[in-house]
Order: sequence, then structure tokens, then C-alpha cells
Amino acid sequence: MSDDVVTKLLPAIEIAAFRRAADGSFSPVAPPPRWFERLVADATFPFLGHILEEATVFWQGRTTGVREWGPSVEVNEVGREFHYRVLAVTVDDSQFLLFQLDPGSDRMRE
Repeated sequence: MSDDVVTKLLPAIEIAAFRRAADGSFSPVAPPPRWFERLVADATFPFLGHILEEATVFWQGRTTGVREWGPSVEVNEVGREFHYRVLAVTVDDSQFLLFQLDPGSDRMRE
């Protein structure tokens, strides 16, 4: 799959994806979807707390796979809660952090 397809696909399915560098910093794989912009002002993800610590331990294991947390909850600009999941992914030598809306949690709550 070409990088061009990925940069269009991820925002279209409302997934924010970031590649983790060796120094622990993150860079976006594609432009993040609009819902994600409310969560973070920078790419250090301070709101993740223990999740980022657990993800780092997972990545240090260098095992291909996925580790998932959530649903997490935040409040949007009009005061309504929304839920999302956080995924740490390792593929070959690449490490990713993904954020995905969780509409199932919203439907269950309603």
C-alpha cells in the first residue's frame, strides 16, 4: 500500500496514527482526523499517563503485535463525552501509536 493511500485512508476512517522514533518521539503517519485535534496540543501525549508507560514496555519487548487500552473518555467542545481506544502496534522494526474512536461505547452509554 502506498504512503499516499495511507495518508488518505487513516483520516477517512477516523484513526490518528503516529510512528514512534528510537528516541521515543512521535511523528504523524497521516493528518489526524478532526476529533483528535481536541485531545492534544503536542505529540508528547501527556494525557496518556500510564498508558504511554505500558506501551513503552510493550515496544521494548520487540514482539510483533498489538496492545490495546480503553475505552478512554474525553469531553468535546460542546461538553459531550466521546470515547476512544489507544493501540500500541509493533510491525517488524516499526512502532506505532493509534487512536481510534469507539462509537460502540457511546452507543452503550446512551
